[in-house]
This record gives sequence, C-alpha cells and structure tokens, in this order.
Amino acid sequence: MKQGALIWILAVIIFGGILIFFMNLSPENRFDWNENYAHNSDQPYGAEVFYKLLDSYFPENDIERNEVLLDVQDLLNDSSSHKTYLFIGEEQFLKPSEVDALFKFIERGNTALIIAKQPAYPILSELLVDSVFNTESLLKSISKESVNAQFYDPALQNQINYNFHFQQIDLKSEYQFTYFSNVFLRQNKAITPLGVIDDNNVNFITAQVGKGRVFLHTNPLFFTNYHLIKNQGAKYAESVLSYLKPGDIIWDSYAQNWKPGTDSGLLNQNQSPLSFILNNPPLYWALVILLVTGLLYVLFAFKRIQRVVPVIEPKKNSSLEFIKTISRLYFIEREHPTMVRHQMRYFLSWIREKYRIQASELDDQTIDKLHVKSGVSKEIIQDIRDEYQKVRVYSVLDDKIAIKFHQSLTRFYKNCK
Repeated sequence: MKQGALIWILAVIIFGGILIFFMNLSPENRFDWNENYAHNSDQPYGAEVFYKLLDSYFPENDIERNEVLLDVQDLLNDSSSHKTYLFIGEEQFLKPSEVDALFKFIERGNTALIIAKQPAYPILSELLVDSVFNTESLLKSISKESVNAQFYDPALQNQINYNFHFQQIDLKSEYQFTYFSNVFLRQNKAITPLGVIDDNNVNFITAQVGKGRVFLHTNPLFFTNYHLIKNQGAKYAESVLSYLKPGDIIWDSYAQNWKPGTDSGLLNQNQSPLSFILNNPPLYWALVILLVTGLLYVLFAFKRIQRVVPVIEPKKNSSLEFIKTISRLYFIEREHPTMVRHQMRYFLSWIREKYRIQASELDDQTIDKLHVKSGVSKEIIQDIRDEYQKVRVYSVLDDKIAIKFHQSLTRFYKNCK
C-alpha cells in the first residue's frame, strides 16, 4: 500500500471519528435512557442520587455494597447492631438459599427494603398464608404516561399528590407501573399497606417477619436520578426512608443480574452474549474502543517501524557540589563576613517560605512569632541575633567567630518543627 493512500484512509477514519464524537454530544445521545439502577450511574434512570441520599439521611452509618451471593454469616457478621438490607432494580434475582438467608436476617430484628417491579418470587410466597400464586396474580400493572402517588400516613401525605412519569429524551412515554393485587393483600392479614398510586392501587407495603420488618415497593422508577433531582421526588424518597431504623445499610448489587438457579429472570436465560454487551453502555463502549484500537493498529502496522530512540540520561542535581565549591572559595579568600551575611539572608528567606514570617531582621516581634511557629526556644533564636550583631560590623573575622555563628544556626535547624 502506498503511503499517500494510507494517509487518505487515516484522514477519513479520523474525520469520521470526530463527526461521530460531535454527534454524540447532542442531548439526544448524551444520556442513556434505559433503566439500570446502578449506585454509581449518573444517567437519568440510574440510582446515584438515591445512593447519596442514603448516605446523607444516615450520616453516622455505613453503606456496604454486596457483590456476592447472600450468606447468613455475611449478613449477620455483627448481630449486635441493627442493619437494613436494600435492593433497587427492575427485577430481583435471588436463589432459594439467598432468600432463606435474607429471612433469617430479618427475623433477627433487622430490616429489608426491596424496591423492584418484580421482587424475588420466594419472598412474595413467604408472605402468603394459604395458597401459592404465580407472580401474575400477585402483581398487577397499569400502562400510563404518569401516575400520582400518596401515602396512607397523614404525616407523610403531600398537599398535592406526588406525580411520576416516564420520559425518554424530551417526550413522555407510556410505562408499566406495578402494584400489588388485592388477592395478594388478602392472603396475609399481617401485610400493612403504606402507599398507593392511582385509584387506590397499593404499591408500598410492610410486613412483620420475626423480630424484623420487610418493606416492598413496586416502582423503582420513583427513586431514579431523573425524579430525585426534583423537590417532590426527593421528598417522596425521604418519606419512604423515614420508615427505616438507623443502622448500617447493605446495598445488594449482586441481585440485579440474573444467575443460574434464580426463580426470576427466565427471559434472560436465552440472551446472547452480544446482545448483553450491546444493552450495557460500559460494555458497549469498551467493545467500540477495542474495535477502533484494533483497526488503528492494523493501519499503523503498514508504516515502517521507527528506529529505537536513544536513552537520554536525566540531568544531575549539582547544587550540592556548587555549594561546596563556593564554600571553599570563601574559605580560601578568608571572606568570613560575606559568608555570614549570606547565611543570615538565607535564614531570613527560609523562615519567610516555611513559616510565612515577613522580616528583614530578627527583632523582638519576629523572635516571638518564630518561637511560636517553629517551637524553638527564644534563647536559641536570640543567640542567632546576638552572634550576628557581633560579626556584622566587622570587615575581617577569624574562624572561631564565624564557626560560632554557624553553630547557632545549626541548633535552630535541628530543633525547629
């Protein structure tokens, strides 16, 4: 391949990359409008703001992110203090062993707050008394652009209903808002409805489990960044959090992803690896970068490999040798007064830089300030001043006087902080 043709190819690729970059700067492409509920996602339907709200609502407690299979020992590693298990996502994927561990955790007096359109089915079935229903009979949904939400507790009711909607880019879209069926609510008299959406559809409940409580909320959309940056969304989330007791929080990120052996997420078993990558923005962009980097590597491989660049040794710091040379010159020329004056000027410059004390001489006020900031006794500082006063008026000094002044400075440097 000729070098001219290769340059044209590279120019086209670079121009195309710049064009794609600026196209992605538009508001339509700058945000990912898919629901992900990740604790560190700043996209409209991420949960970064909710995660930070938890940290500010419980400032004295820690938030521990769970990235592994739930285990009884891990959940109860500190049984002396109250803890809250928290999950937020579209679906909650838990194995039966994890559900058992979670209920043992709650029964010990802890709390669980599960915010999901489809909570793990074993959790719902554990709250039933007689019959076991499939998830379709336990959960219902309504397709609307927006819904109004409210609490049963008069202290938490808003004067105007909390309004939530689903939006993509600049258009409102229909969305499946989920709520609990009356069949499910009738199966366990211990279930207490706490909140509703349109037409008295219960979407927020609680139930006693042993010594602890479990809270279920079926609309995680309400707790995304898009709604929490607004006053009414933040107020709604704070009202839900007001039901929780203070204590450390276990944020379960592991249950957001389907894994073999879970009772939910059966539709995701046949999902191809490529579709999984394309539906996850970080993996998608990693794939794009990998392909572009590989293409650039192939193109640049046509060029002649550049010869090895010789190693350039770094410059050496010769300041110490310079100081030694100057000192020998002063010593040979017997210029002790000049050397003492240079030492004093350097000392005053040094305390200006280190202690921010502006002074042209060591007067009483400067000595007081330097004593406080350096921690050196006034006697040592006054000794420097006294020795300098003795030698500054002489044009010729013997070695003993110059050495004595140098020793007074050395005592200061060794004792200063």
